[in-house]
Amino acid sequence: MNKVISELDKQRTELPKLFAVEIREAQKVEAEQRKVEAEQRKAEAEQRKIEEDRRKKEEETSKLKRLLSENNSSYRGKPVCLHGTRVAILKDLLAWAQDDTKDAKRLYWLHGVAGCGKSAIAASISAQLFDHNTPAGTFFCKRDEKERRDPTRLLDVLAFHIASVCSEYRSELLRVVEETDVLRNRDVVTRFDILLKKPLQAASRVISFPRPLCIVIIDALDELEGPEEVLPYLLDVVALTKPWLKLIVTSRDLPDIRGVLDRQCSLRSEHDLYKAERTREDIRLYFHERIR
Repeated sequence: MNKVISELDKQRTELPKLFAVEIREAQKVEAEQRKVEAEQRKAEAEQRKIEEDRRKKEEETSKLKRLLSENNSSYRGKPVCLHGTRVAILKDLLAWAQDDTKDAKRLYWLHGVAGCGKSAIAASISAQLFDHNTPAGTFFCKRDEKERRDPTRLLDVLAFHIASVCSEYRSELLRVVEETDVLRNRDVVTRFDILLKKPLQAASRVISFPRPLCIVIIDALDELEGPEEVLPYLLDVVALTKPWLKLIVTSRDLPDIRGVLDRQCSLRSEHDLYKAERTREDIRLYFHERIR
């Protein structure tokens, strides 16, 4: 009998301990469950934020498409380099475009005589940058098409492509586009000041780093109306957006264009396409392929 009583006393002593262990285990499981639920809520909130940001950007981009027009100034549909040609220059351009170091040149001037393949190279590097997920915009000038020779349209497209990769500038630009009738003004100076200079200056105060590079390719600048007049504004944009905007510009090597660019040697690299090794051979291969 004493043995039974002793066993009962022992159980009465241990029972609270067992209950305490069970309670601690239950609390631990409950805490883990709360942690999992909190992480799930956080993940759902982050996903909602991503979706909201995506929708916001789509809405903003839709509003900014007022800056664009169906003028066929993009690279899509343009002839590209024949396979196996222009390999060296395309490799050089791609490496330059992806160089985000602080001291990298901000403008690459590819020049040469008419017919030596500048536009094909511009279209090819545009396609390569797209394939490498590098944000790039294009404007292919053409003297016999009104919108593609209009310098104000070039500034519009430049503003649109910068806004596509820089949210701080996009917010400033949206305010301008919605509040003013700047798009009716065809004056280059006013257009540059309202669409580019002032919004970029405002954005520069809050812009975050590091940020992805934005590449804009301008082909056949010499076919624009007054290229030597708009070129200083392009250089100003490069200076305002250092180090995250880079321009690739193709043209003939005309004195007026060179005169402007020679005053900003620290900003640019250049390549004389006609003097480059294999240019004549690549042109020969191109025409051989075309007449086969």
